Amino acid sequence: MARFFSIVLFMLFAFSPLAACGSLDNAPETTGTRTTAPESTETLSGATVSESAEGTTEAPEPPTESTEASTGTPELDAMRDGGFVIFIRHPETDASPVSADADGHLEDLSDCSLQRNLTDAGRGDARSLGEDIERLEIPVGEVLASPYCRTSETAELALGEAEAVPELATPRYLSPGDPEADERIAYLREVFSTPPAEGANTWVMTHKLNLRLVSGESVPEGGAVVFEPRGEGFEVFATLPPEWWGESP
Repeated sequence: MARFFSIVLFMLFAFSPLAACGSLDNAPETTGTRTTAPESTETLSGATVSESAEGTTEAPEPPTESTEASTGTPELDAMRDGGFVIFIRHPETDASPVSADADGHLEDLSDCSLQRNLTDAGRGDARSLGEDIERLEIPVGEVLASPYCRTSETAELALGEAEAVPELATPRYLSPGDPEADERIAYLREVFSTPPAEGANTWVMTHKLNLRLVSGESVPEGGAVVFEPRGEGFEVFATLPPEWWGESP
């Protein structure tokens, strides 16, 4: 009988879980069946993606784009808001030697026969300029023009009307150092430096020489320079070729 109990005890001990593992002290440690993934993973491009506790990858949210889409070129978008002084050089003129020589007659600028004037193509370009300005929705404020026929006619054909300003006449035929020449340059510098009315642009139709003397810029016939007035000075914001107006969306 005693031997029977000895056999039973031996069998219980041999097949117990403790015997299979050796002992509790030798059992491997476990943290459970759930693993913890790193909070984020950085990709080669520098973007960071997050991973969930179950190890699944969450895609990054796409960048948010501005809801204000550009309506044209940066120059056009800016000019639509106003705040600029826009110099326009007259379109194509008759550059024959006769009209060029006659252009020196300064006593009576109302006599167009003594000046270099717009050609028929130049007049067509001036009309197209006005149509493009309206189409592009560029606001028009004050319009100033040299009293020469080619500049005042450009302003009238493009923008409807203009104020003829004697100080905007070309100083080409004035002697260097002539006080009147200095006054014309000082006046144009003041015009380029003066902010227009809110939401508007000031338009100036004058001559290449005036532009070069005041700003150092030069454009062909029909070209434009956009100035950003600073009150005490100005900066050149953009230089536009003649075809810019018709090619802008």
